[in-house]
Amino acid sequence: MSIRDLDLLKRSFHLHYVDFPGTNNNPYLGKKSFDELSDFLLDDLKKIDGQIFCLGHSYGGLFAADMAIQSACDAIICVATSFTQRSLNSGSITNEVLIHAKNTWIERPNDQTFRQWLEAYESFWFATHSRNKGKKLMTSDPVSAQFYIDNEEDILRNESLLKAVSKLKTRKVLIAGEDDGTLSWEQLKADAALGNFEFISIQSASHFVMVDQPVIIANLVERILN
Repeated sequence: MSIRDLDLLKRSFHLHYVDFPGTNNNPYLGKKSFDELSDFLLDDLKKIDGQIFCLGHSYGGLFAADMAIQSACDAIICVATSFTQRSLNSGSITNEVLIHAKNTWIERPNDQTFRQWLEAYESFWFATHSRNKGKKLMTSDPVSAQFYIDNEEDILRNESLLKAVSKLKTRKVLIAGEDDGTLSWEQLKADAALGNFEFISIQSASHFVMVDQPVIIANLVERILN
């Protein structure tokens, strides 16, 4: 749901959206490791003929990177993806609503409190001009809280991926929003340098860059890949 603004790219590419179990109303089937989820993705990519370009947002960017490591794609675009602990902790989040929502989630972890916690990120994840749209997106996102709980630790394995990706000759691009309230674009730029990514920052865009600036991102992706 969070990247469907990139439907614009249907004018240039055949698009394949991948939702893991526990996301976008797919039933949650139990804990799967990052490597197991990556294998599922790899199996899907093997069914596709021709050149394959992987684009992933945030946590999804780690899977795009892993597909490049496994030589399963011809180029990767990671959007607002943190590869180091330093960039993961680089945001300047101070908001009473967010703190309260997080504490409620910690005290009573369930799908409802998880969604409320995500909703509280609205002002940090979306640029001012798309906050209303972002809030609707968060409130309608049927993600499983258990999926997050089971995969939270895997998010911290990023740095080993970055080292492997840095050695690849595959076309690699990391895109960041300059107004991201959760990840500093300067730190993401540092990650990009470590991984030998081409780095591009987008003005008037926060963490959900493709929601804030879908036309700019679509044009950018076409320029990079065509």
